Amino acid sequence: MGKVELDIKIHHEKLGNMHVKGEYPRIIPRVAPQDVPIGILETNLMRWVETHFETASKPKYYKDVVNAAVLLTVYMDPWADLQSKTMDLGCKFVCWCWISDDLLEEAVKHEIPYEEIQEETGKLLQIMSFEPNFNLISSTGGFFKELYGSLKSLGKLFWEIIPDYNSAWHTLREFTKKYYAACNFFTICPGDKMCSEEMFSYWKNICFFCDGTVIFFLLIHRITLPLDFLKSPVITRMFDVLNSYGALVNDVVGIKKDVEEGTVNLILFQMSTKGISLETAVNEALHKVEQTMREYMVLRSVISKTHPENPSIDKFLHLLDCFMDAQNRLFAACTRYGDGVDEGLKLIP
Repeated sequence: MGKVELDIKIHHEKLGNMHVKGEYPRIIPRVAPQDVPIGILETNLMRWVETHFETASKPKYYKDVVNAAVLLTVYMDPWADLQSKTMDLGCKFVCWCWISDDLLEEAVKHEIPYEEIQEETGKLLQIMSFEPNFNLISSTGGFFKELYGSLKSLGKLFWEIIPDYNSAWHTLREFTKKYYAACNFFTICPGDKMCSEEMFSYWKNICFFCDGTVIFFLLIHRITLPLDFLKSPVITRMFDVLNSYGALVNDVVGIKKDVEEGTVNLILFQMSTKGISLETAVNEALHKVEQTMREYMVLRSVISKTHPENPSIDKFLHLLDCFMDAQNRLFAACTRYGDGVDEGLKLIP
């Protein structure tokens, strides 16, 4: 077990100078994906993004998203060849998820009607099922129209890689449905309207979609797990823990970006509702990260002991480990979460 040390300085016109300092645990995968030259992957992904999205108005945003998507995919996927269709699809899927999530947040800020968001996300969910005739579903031409063509191109590549049914497919659809339901909930009840920390964390964790991302990578690598295993209480809880760890780390490390953009995260929510200082809120969040990691390790041990010498489940656990630590490596390698954040993180083996 390693750790992440953080020392992030924030300046805000109204809140003044703030300093986030502390540490939290990180898991070290037994065989971690290595740092590799990613220039060609970024070039190819940006070409795809420019085909489907209007990038001229926000060039830095799209450049940062492309960089982050490639890094996360490379860091979390222990098996893909850099030149493979699997790596290409993985990068595009992660990038699409981030752009989609950011658009949903923008829709709330622009006060797009709930009915429109619900209708559009319902259609996107139909497309993401990648079932026959998904290409016939069309947008009404509203706020989310750019997401349709890009997602359909993912569906086409998906079918080239996975021509047959996999039990994880059902689980991906369920996680995606849950994700969009949570996003729709936020359009009616934004974070600053939540009545408790538990309520805020429950809905925020679902929106983080770590579970759906892991399942997608199981699919594209054709790792088949029994449906009853994926739906079992232990695995259900494992995915909850995965989402929680991702959301907590995101809120701690992304505090600079969220403060600057006025986005409500758990730390800012606690400061507002409890009247506590930034330092106290950060320390509470770091304690939760440590507790979450401890539970992850316990659940991982239980799964390993109850399914000994099962190659598919071994790969599943290895992918989870890589994904957990990929987030830390991502934050330390890119500027999507605020200028200087990458310089304020230190990964300790």
